[in-house]
Amino acid sequence: MAFLYTIPNMTSIADLFHFANTVTSYYFGAGIVLGFFVVMFLAMKNYETEKAYATSALSAAVLCFLLMLPPLSLTSMAQLMIVSINAIVSLAVLYSSRPSE
Repeated sequence: MAFLYTIPNMTSIADLFHFANTVTSYYFGAGIVLGFFVVMFLAMKNYETEKAYATSALSAAVLCFLLMLPPLSLTSMAQLMIVSINAIVSLAVLYSSRPSE
């Protein structure tokens, strides 16, 4: 079977992640962020849905930002904007659903 990409010399985990991101047309980083969001949301099932969603969305936004930094560069600015808008909307919903005093 012929490879579409030449396999480079990978000496670190960052090289492996960069190669996986290239082979999957830059969906590897988005998959990591989406998987992290789902695991965080399911891990917080003891809390209310709005709190669990807001916490997992904010955590996913932070992870997406960290994955966008130069050593890895697994996510793009568009993915960061989508995840950040999701976090902002979830925090607005959480704020609006709190009981008024």
